[in-house]
Amino acid sequence: TSLDVSKIYGKGPIRVDASNNQLKTMLGTASVYFEVLDISHNQFTTFDLPAQSDLTWADLSYNSLTSVLNANSNNLGGLTGLQYLDLSHNSIPTIGSAASIGEPVGGNQPILQALFLGCNPKFECGSLQLDGQSMALQKSNCADYNPQSQKWIVLTNPLCPAGAQGVREASHAR
Repeated sequence: TSLDVSKIYGKGPIRVDASNNQLKTMLGTASVYFEVLDISHNQFTTFDLPAQSDLTWADLSYNSLTSVLNANSNNLGGLTGLQYLDLSHNSIPTIGSAASIGEPVGGNQPILQALFLGCNPKFECGSLQLDGQSMALQKSNCADYNPQSQKWIVLTNPLCPAGAQGVREASHAR
């Protein structure tokens, strides 16, 4: 099943909620400026996150994604307005460095405030290149707080919280 968004016209960025369908592809994403994109709980195996400054919120969780980067990008650096990204419950090995949007710059808050990567068993947390102080890293399930050292420790792979796998299986059983 496919969704063609190329015919969506409007002034400025748009909000798309195509969650909880059986979508495998989305056409026309290069011609649309997203502000909010929710394609969670579908059947995507790849999705090219468009490098847009307008995109602030994206939920691509509960798919079968193995990649969200296009051939021209090896990281999220082009998503200069992205504040929230949920890629949990997929099979993504990396999204490249998130340092350009996930680390504070010049004393300012980082752009990326929330990143969720839990239940991506092959994901390499070190590839994010975020330090333990990054709020996005702390929320990502790629870091664990050590109360003895009072520091966040970057994990090899993201955690998958107990019970989360059952939710994934139930969501794909529809």
